[in-house]
This record gives sequence, structure tokens and C-alpha cells, in this order.
Amino acid sequence: MADIRETTKNKKVKYGDLTIVDTPGLNAQKHDDKRVMDAVKESDINLFAHNVNTGAFVLSEVEFFHNIKKHWKNPKEFCERTIFVLTKIDEVNDIEDVKSTHMEVMRQLKEIFDVKANIIAVSSKDFSIGKIEDEQELVVDGNIEQLKSSILDLNKKLTQGILQTKKDRLDKAYNSLIQKLNCSLQHKK
Repeated sequence: MADIRETTKNKKVKYGDLTIVDTPGLNAQKHDDKRVMDAVKESDINLFAHNVNTGAFVLSEVEFFHNIKKHWKNPKEFCERTIFVLTKIDEVNDIEDVKSTHMEVMRQLKEIFDVKANIIAVSSKDFSIGKIEDEQELVVDGNIEQLKSSILDLNKKLTQGILQTKKDRLDKAYNSLIQKLNCSLQHKK
């Protein structure tokens, strides 16, 4: 059972100081994996959503992680900046299935990146119903507050690294622009 395809290109949304980029799923269309990789390379923090109903990571996800490992300067940094989100836990009949998938996903990521990944299982449906019906148990079961807290904690932890990454990206863009201007000037001479 695959996730529902709603995003066909990268979509940016501002949320306070954060810019959230929603990317297409992997391997859905010809250029989706490249769009996702480009967004991940430019991101500060990643949320990697995986439908818990599919079990452990599927081949396209595993291949994507291997591409990150192969092409990323420091592949462990990807995991350090990523929260892996197991979605739709409300659709699973047995909580043991969620725990089993969680453990298998953890094993897969450890095998690929040799790190302990941050994995959170959520149900946006339970959370939303709990908020609407003022059912605190559903809000808690949805785990969205834990996800929000993890994002904020990760942002705080990575602030210096994020600022350095932004500075490096700006320096790279500046140097590229200077180089283009110099080439254009030389061409005009």
C-alpha cells in the first residue's frame, strides 16, 4: 500500500523562521528522485515520511539512501539532520506491527549509515480527531507533539551547523557569481 501522491514538484511553505519543502515521493515519476535529492542537499533538517503499512523501507527508499551514502560528503550528517517519520499508524491493527516496523527500519538505517536514527511513528488522523473532539488520548496517540518537539530540539542542536552550512552555500553562490562576471568581463574584452 503506497502513500497517496499529492506532490508532483517541490513545494515551499514558510512556517515562522522555517521553510518547509514538500517533495514528491521517490520513484513515482521519472525526475522525482532527483527533485528529492536536490531538496535534501539544500535542506537543514529533513523529515523522511514512510507509510508504516508498507513494512520496512522498500527498494526505492533503500536505493535512495545508498545514493545519499555514495554522493554525500558526510552521509552520517544526512541521518543526523533527518527525522524518519512512520506515518498512518492508526491504520495498523496491531501495535506490535508498528514496533516491528520501527525496529526493522532502525536496522536498515544502521546497516546503511552506521548510525542510530531518530524514528517517530505518528498518526495525523488520530491527532486531528483528538484536537477536534477534545480527546487528549487521541492527541497523545497521534504523536504529532513529539514530532514537533523533536524538530525543535534538532533545530536547536544543529543551529551552529545550519548557520555554517548557509554561510558555505552563500559563499559558493557568491564565488560562482564572481566567476561568471569575470568570465563575462573577459569575453567582452
